[in-house]
Amino acid sequence: MGSLPRDAQGRVIFEKLGDATEEGDDFAPESREQLELREASSQSEELTSRSVGSQARFFEEAASQTSAEDQQASPSEPLSVSSRAMREMESSLRSNESSRALQGYSVSWEEKSRQTVLLYTLCCHPLSVLSSSRPQPSSSSPRSAADASSVLSLSWNSSGNLLAAAYGSVTPLGTDTRESSMAVWNLSRTMLRQEEADEVLVASSSVTALQFHPRYPGLLLYGTSSGEVGGYDLGRKESVRVHGASDMHRESVSGLEWTYDSLPGDFHLLSSSLEGKLVLWRLRDREDVELWPLVSFSPGPDGIGAQRVRAGGLTCMRRETTGGFLLGTEAGGVFRCFLDYSKIHNMLKAKAGTAADTFSNPYASSKVQVTSMEYPISYSLHPHVGPVTSVAASPLRSNLFASAAADGIIRIHFSRASLQAAPLLVLEPSVLSVYCIAWSPAKPLVLAAGGSGGLVFLYDLAVDPSNPVETLRATRGGEGEGWDEDSELRAMGSNVNALQFQDKGSLLAAGCWSGETFVWRLKSELSEQAPGDEGALD
Repeated sequence: MGSLPRDAQGRVIFEKLGDATEEGDDFAPESREQLELREASSQSEELTSRSVGSQARFFEEAASQTSAEDQQASPSEPLSVSSRAMREMESSLRSNESSRALQGYSVSWEEKSRQTVLLYTLCCHPLSVLSSSRPQPSSSSPRSAADASSVLSLSWNSSGNLLAAAYGSVTPLGTDTRESSMAVWNLSRTMLRQEEADEVLVASSSVTALQFHPRYPGLLLYGTSSGEVGGYDLGRKESVRVHGASDMHRESVSGLEWTYDSLPGDFHLLSSSLEGKLVLWRLRDREDVELWPLVSFSPGPDGIGAQRVRAGGLTCMRRETTGGFLLGTEAGGVFRCFLDYSKIHNMLKAKAGTAADTFSNPYASSKVQVTSMEYPISYSLHPHVGPVTSVAASPLRSNLFASAAADGIIRIHFSRASLQAAPLLVLEPSVLSVYCIAWSPAKPLVLAAGGSGGLVFLYDLAVDPSNPVETLRATRGGEGEGWDEDSELRAMGSNVNALQFQDKGSLLAAGCWSGETFVWRLKSELSEQAPGDEGALD
């Protein structure tokens, strides 16, 4: 298309356009007259703006203050407020105590465990250090250094952090009377030395019984194979002064237990021996740490079980939470006993010739004279065929007892009203002999039993009244359950001589013939009480 004619301002001049349109022109002749140019403009209206605000028209200030009369309240007003709150709190506590909403539930602050775990293998053979004249075992011996020391007794303190093990030599003729010792471990230490005890305490002969005081965590009492009763105060690093000890027991001490006397509000020590004698001791003064004998018990001519006691003496003893205690004899007898403290008090007062406190020290002469009484036996249980090796009373169920003997049989006794001679259950673990049993302090029907071959059987009578629910091996590297029948250690008689639960019930300690002490943390099913456990035997 050709260029269009334009004026000086660049506008098109239509008048100069020709009549004929060249080929390719965009403007047809008939539309030229209709073309015209218009100028137009557009603009929006002016914008208007307005400021708007909002504000409350009225406001009000308020304040609160006690009156002058309230500021001058009497001093007894806070006491009356606390008294009302105390009454309400006591009422709520009594209501909660009688409520059965949380019956069978106990708070556990420990992490739940699905399996039993071996925590420690404590090994301390202090005899080789105490006496250099003793022959040292060869390294190839399966017993290692334990030929001179086996664990004969165990005890946890009341705090649950100290574990004491009693060592002694076991010979075919009984326990050795050579110098021995005890070892104490503090299991709450971060860096626990499993093969080196925190305390090593010396004894004149093999230590056959061991017991911590139920109130004083650092007071440890012991009995020896020579009949000696002694003790140590671990906090003061000094021994307990024992008066008249040489006249009390002439044979091996088989048991030590604490019994509670409500008159002085304190615990007394009860010791038993293979000669068949029981001796009641009083810890005269906690500050002076002295032990005085009070009463000596011996079998009467026609008393209950007198014949069985005289036939072989006392082999084991265990106290009850109700105030009584159990006795086992070498002739197979099992007896339940109760101390009549009112009778004991009257006899001591009559002998002292005064109504003063006879538990201070009623003996004026240098030679201690002890009051003699007959055995306080109340019931006789079904006897065993062989010597009774261990007895146990449940700390959670009254009238629930267990007894074990060298014949490998465990008898369970339970009765609501009166004690029955016939056992409720008879357990027969697959071992030659059962040497120790212990009830769990956390779960009412859990019973641990240790015997020959280094086996520890755990029974839960609420789950299975006949068979153990778990079997542990008390040997180094003994992980898992069961035992190899052809094991060399079992053939040599790797026996479990002592079992002891920690007061919380989650830890179980086993002392062995090999001189080692094994500590397990039990799984939650065996250490925490479940609903229905209390009525499982009803």
